[in-house]
Amino acid sequence: SDRVRWTEESFLDIPETQENGPSHFLGVFQSGRRMRYFLFCIFAIVVLFLGRIFYLQIIEGNYFAALAEGNRIRIVTDRATRGIIVLSLAICHAYLHPQLIEGHDGSGAFVKTMAMVDMLGRGQLDLTWQPYLYSGYGYPLFTFYPPLFYFLAGILSYAAHDLVLGLNGAVILVYMLSGLAMYYFARRFWGTVGGLFSAAAFLLAPFHIATLYVRSGYAEMTGLMLLPVILLSIYELSSGFSKKYFIIAVLSIAGLMLSHHLMSLIF
Repeated sequence: SDRVRWTEESFLDIPETQENGPSHFLGVFQSGRRMRYFLFCIFAIVVLFLGRIFYLQIIEGNYFAALAEGNRIRIVTDRATRGIIVLSLAICHAYLHPQLIEGHDGSGAFVKTMAMVDMLGRGQLDLTWQPYLYSGYGYPLFTFYPPLFYFLAGILSYAAHDLVLGLNGAVILVYMLSGLAMYYFARRFWGTVGGLFSAAAFLLAPFHIATLYVRSGYAEMTGLMLLPVILLSIYELSSGFSKKYFIIAVLSIAGLMLSHHLMSLIF
């Protein structure tokens, strides 16, 4: 019997002669006027940051150095975070190799990353329409599918000029950040040791590992990463308004809406 494939995989059958179509996605990325505008904006932002750094370090350097003289330095050693990073890398060891992990949605994740890289290469920041899906007929994939994880994977893939490396790198980064988020959330209630054990239990939870290796549910995994951040910010806001935690709560809930629709219904 014929193998049932994801409908998104028709993206892989794009004819080479299609007008304005990419010759391939693993090394050649399209560029154009939109991409030049996009790079110009990035260049302008970098120039502004460098100008601000020059102002603080050179022009006002003596002033801030005098202020710093009166400050007291307290060294706080926090070794737990390094242990969480090492544990995350050990769990994600298969993603350290330049190969695609064959999970339930592994090929679909690859195609979604390919679509995101194509849009970034053309300078298309509006993710409404992907013109090369469905054998060139187009498809509004990211109109209903949460795009946040694949936006991160697309940026890493575009920077590395390798789709698999970008996708695997995004998976490792999200999994690592989920452990760190759970650590800081649990440490607020049970201290460093409790935070470390909570983060380890979170990373080693069977559902979390099945999402990583069996289901390839990278969007869902991104939502799991944001849950501890949202809960911590809401808890801190419950004891009194804080501008810092208000901004964190807004951004993390918005990120959850762009990561996993069902999880966002909780909040």
